[in-house]
Amino acid sequence: MASPSWPTGEQLIYSCEAVKYDRRGYKPRERALLASDKALYVLDAAKSKTYKLKHRLPLDVLRVVVTNETDGLVLIKIPQELKKDKGDLIISVSHVIEALTIVTDYTKKPDIIDIVDTGSIVHNLVNGKQGGTIEVTNGPQPTIHRAKSGNLLVVATP
Repeated sequence: MASPSWPTGEQLIYSCEAVKYDRRGYKPRERALLASDKALYVLDAAKSKTYKLKHRLPLDVLRVVVTNETDGLVLIKIPQELKKDKGDLIISVSHVIEALTIVTDYTKKPDIIDIVDTGSIVHNLVNGKQGGTIEVTNGPQPTIHRAKSGNLLVVATP
């Protein structure tokens, strides 16, 4: 990365556009994901394109949950010891398999990924409190939005 603010001693291994969903209300927000050999960075990619750093999450303490569907959903489980963070991150990435393959091949840490085969996933807020439920279903058009139930509804294509 050409920026003088990039951390010394870290090598960029992957970057992509993403959509982050708020933990409450599930409002979508534009983000950029950058993975280095040491950490995952989540940057604000709003209209001004200032790319403000929102999160720096060390790879050695992260857990990543994905479904076995073609939905683009990535749930990043943040450990409680990272108290400044507000809880798990709910993110949509267009090329989930590519992103996770590159990061796990480079870091040699495939055990950070959990692939779940379930109709719902629970995400947590700060201090491990249950934040909400992500419902996963199949449909003709892939989408992620807040359902009438108040949960985040992820529709995957079969």
